[in-house]
Amino acid sequence: MTACEGKDSPLFLPFEVYTGNLLIARVVELAGRGLSLNVLVVYNGGSCLREFLNPGCELRELNFDEFAGGGFADHSFDAVALPDFGQVLPEERPGILAEAFRIAGKAVILGASFFSGETVRAAEMASGFFAEFDGRPGFSPADRAEGVPPDDCMVEEFFKVKGCPFAFFEYNNLENWLWLKCFSFYAGAGNMPEGRVRDVYRLYNSYCELLGDFSAPGFRKLFVASKRGESLCLPSPAPADHFLRQVFFRQLLDYMLEQAREPDGQGRLLRTVEKFNGFGGVPFDAGTSYSRLLHRFQEKDEELRETFNALTSLTDSRFYGFVEGWERLRERLFPGGSKRRAGYDFLQKILSVLLDCGPAGLFSRSFNHLRKYGLRGKPKYKDYDHHYQLMIAKMEPKPENFPVLRRQAESFPRRPLISIVMVVGDPLELRLKAAVESVCRQVYPYWDLCLGVVSAAPEIKAVLAEYCRRDGRIKATWPAEGESVPAVLNAALELAAGEFVGILDQGDELSPTALLAVAKLVNSKPETDFIYTDEDQIGPDRKRERPFFKPGWSPDLLMSMNYIGRFIVFRRSLLEKAGGFRWDFTGDWYYDLILRLTESAGGIAHIPEVLCHCRRGRESGLADGGDCRTTARSLEEALDRRGLDGRVETDGPGRYRVRYTVKGRPLVSIIIPTKDKVGLLRRCLSSIEERSAYRPYEIIVVNNRSVEEATRVYLDGIRKKGFKVLDYNKPFNFAAINNFAAGEARGDYLLFLNNDVEVITPGWLEEMLGHAQRPEAGAVGAKLLYPDATVQHAGMIAGFGGVAGHAFYQLPGDDPGYMGLAAVVRNCAAVTGACFLIRREVFEEVGGFDEKLAVVCNDVDLCLKIVEKGYFIVWTPHAVLYHYETVTRGRKVPKRDNRYFRKKWRHFLQKGDPFYNPNLALDRTDYMIRIF
Repeated sequence: MTACEGKDSPLFLPFEVYTGNLLIARVVELAGRGLSLNVLVVYNGGSCLREFLNPGCELRELNFDEFAGGGFADHSFDAVALPDFGQVLPEERPGILAEAFRIAGKAVILGASFFSGETVRAAEMASGFFAEFDGRPGFSPADRAEGVPPDDCMVEEFFKVKGCPFAFFEYNNLENWLWLKCFSFYAGAGNMPEGRVRDVYRLYNSYCELLGDFSAPGFRKLFVASKRGESLCLPSPAPADHFLRQVFFRQLLDYMLEQAREPDGQGRLLRTVEKFNGFGGVPFDAGTSYSRLLHRFQEKDEELRETFNALTSLTDSRFYGFVEGWERLRERLFPGGSKRRAGYDFLQKILSVLLDCGPAGLFSRSFNHLRKYGLRGKPKYKDYDHHYQLMIAKMEPKPENFPVLRRQAESFPRRPLISIVMVVGDPLELRLKAAVESVCRQVYPYWDLCLGVVSAAPEIKAVLAEYCRRDGRIKATWPAEGESVPAVLNAALELAAGEFVGILDQGDELSPTALLAVAKLVNSKPETDFIYTDEDQIGPDRKRERPFFKPGWSPDLLMSMNYIGRFIVFRRSLLEKAGGFRWDFTGDWYYDLILRLTESAGGIAHIPEVLCHCRRGRESGLADGGDCRTTARSLEEALDRRGLDGRVETDGPGRYRVRYTVKGRPLVSIIIPTKDKVGLLRRCLSSIEERSAYRPYEIIVVNNRSVEEATRVYLDGIRKKGFKVLDYNKPFNFAAINNFAAGEARGDYLLFLNNDVEVITPGWLEEMLGHAQRPEAGAVGAKLLYPDATVQHAGMIAGFGGVAGHAFYQLPGDDPGYMGLAAVVRNCAAVTGACFLIRREVFEEVGGFDEKLAVVCNDVDLCLKIVEKGYFIVWTPHAVLYHYETVTRGRKVPKRDNRYFRKKWRHFLQKGDPFYNPNLALDRTDYMIRIF
């Protein structure tokens, strides 16, 4: 027997069944673009989907056992829906998902309560409610058919591997789910009249959007994957009516209190329900008028009747009849799944783009699509290595072009001599020859190679003697046995005659154009003292792989890891100014050298080209001069030279953390704009108070036209506790709100914080403040995680998507990311305004937030103004907060803000983000190589 049997209307269905089927029906309608589809629905029990689909849709219903039996051909159905995917046993889920994907022609739909901290917490609260009144838990994962809720990461990874665009929609808002679940249990346990329960479901289902069922966070998610290459995105739900919500839940509470009858039972019920408020529940107003509630619902009923009458008039019109006739004819002429239908859809899309964007827009979109996907509509590239091999084949100069490049070198106004110094230990002979030959093959001829030889092997001496005889630019010296590497380099440097000096490891090789690129940079930027390049690795089979596309000059990243790498070029005078090669230094001498050179350099430049090919097995220890303790000593000495107090800690292989000491106890003003959503604000403020070790700070809450009574009561309460609450009664403008609050703040440091964040790490404020106190730091950002522990913010990339975007977006929170950059302190072009610390003097120097950017881009704009003034933006992964911004939230981004931002920062965006390598994609967040 299905859940629909015996019911007069789907509105009387349990709320979970109704809202899930409603969403699935909307997705099916969207996938069919108004056409009737052939749909397969797989349930653990019965299905009610037929009540929600358009009458013309063909629906077949199976249980999981029947579905697992298989027997269907590929693309047997237009859409396959698995609303109870969580009911599948964990070990069977990958197979069921693969089978659904195989037989679906247009869309795959999965619904379940996916595992997350929020859903588990809601389930535990419901279980506690059941236990309070029944003596045993009534809801726990162990009682559920699936045993373990599914992992949405598994589903996402499946669709990503298939190259299939997908989205997910949250429903059964956690607060709503908790209240209704507890109500249904209490009604059943107390024999509440069935008619009352059905009326509650009818009322909720009729107004589920206004009551916020589709507002995040939801207890359930509906994954939707499109096999046609287009994302299926439902329109954003209507905003919840908070008054209706408040009164609806008060009505549920009254029904339960009436059922309890006895004062003791009512007291137990009220004490239990109070715990919901800790979850972010609805605080009730005792003066709520039920006549007002009835009036509001009557208004909505009248609106629905008017809408129904309008739709009836439309369907009875001649125009609608013509449209229906055309759709039937189109189905006959262009049946679904046929080549004719594909051609029809293609022409329809072209016409749509032409009407929306004009001929120029159609040409631009067509060109970009062909460039990325080719004529077959499939991605050209397979993985990172494949991207890189294509880049090598297309971008690197061919030998037949070397004569032209040599003539270019001769045309330079300045042709500086570049001395390459190399320490030769006991390498493999073939690798030594490859390294020396790579210098000899340079298209730029103004170089000399100075070798400091510590090897006693006769075959090595013979090889080097032959090279010195053949080319007078190659020189060698044999220092005394047992000398340190810096001492050998000093001996080799005495042979050098160049204005610039380069260091090359004995196993590494230079690109033929490496020194040409250096000379070209010196001519275009004469002030440059220190140069580094991108690099890759040479595998055992001489295949080039694992490229490291580095950011521009990032002093904080250098204090976290030696990202500069294995090949550097610098002025000889800079080396002398920095103290030369320190032969007596017992730490990591190479890291120490880079730190000293960059401290003294007048200009530091990065060449974003792979000009050095490194051996995986390091033979001379050039870039691996010591263990963790000796490397830490190099960093500690750098802090001493710079007059900074701090402690160096190892933070993983090759990664370090500097804990800067906070000087004094400056006041930090924490500015939090808010409008209603008192549950979010309460959680934010509680986490600050409970998990902030640093004092003093002041919290300034800026109330922007809140309308909920609960918000007013809460704000009055925190005023009495000593919080500063400001009222900003103008229309929402994030920039203006924060500027207004900054003017009222007393602190020397301003921390702009969203109301939907929650502090995780107790030392977050000290970590950010330690960086903000450094004179070169303009602003500091934190690591923000979604509740599922994936990254929401790890620094921002200017130019991403044409404006700016988050690096490492939705990367697992403990994943170090590309080359470890998601796990270390580094410099970025911008950090998000959701958690943003700045010195007041810097904020005032750049003029604060630009109030012309009311909604978006104001934080990026402020950061770019700071960078323009010569400061650095610092992002730290050691200050971690949750950010409850919904991953799938359909936020409207004002085009006016984007246009203004792009116009204002046109030159910056054209030059590119200096902290993001130009060889990396601007339409992906995982540091993938861009498509050339």
